[in-house]
Amino acid sequence: MSKVASEIINGDVDALKSDVDSGLDSNAVLKLGEKSVSDMSLLTLAAADCQRGIAEQLIAAGASVNGTEYSSPLVTAARNGATSLAALLIQHGASVDKIDENGHTALEDAVRLRRLSTVQLLLSHGSDPNRMVGGGTILDLVAHSSVPTDQAVARELRAYGAGAALTSAHAQ
Repeated sequence: MSKVASEIINGDVDALKSDVDSGLDSNAVLKLGEKSVSDMSLLTLAAADCQRGIAEQLIAAGASVNGTEYSSPLVTAARNGATSLAALLIQHGASVDKIDENGHTALEDAVRLRRLSTVQLLLSHGSDPNRMVGGGTILDLVAHSSVPTDQAVARELRAYGAGAALTSAHAQ
């Protein structure tokens, strides 16, 4: 499997296509440790390395855009700011609020890492702007900052209703 992982990391679409044509299961997982919690789908590895061409090849071969029980290609793409790749995954049916092995959604990681264009994409596709994280909401990750990027992310979250449901709940 290390040959396939190397092809994915290096973006060698032709070699991967040859492997798929030779019978490689596009839903195969890479064993990264002894426990299944560390398994990573080939598509998640492609997202980790921002390899859109590889992702397209794997999706065309039938790879699950939702990854495995423990890995999510969309969360990984969001974490890396790979907005185009995230859009591709969503276009093919990826669940925008799927939780990864760390208990995070794509929106949560995009907000944590201030990936504004990815935040905008996820919100426009229905990701929950009021998700609770730690002792607060996703909005709390950026709401009290004076950093311009944080303010822009907070504006996007508010534009999609972040904080509104909580405010009206506290008023009752």
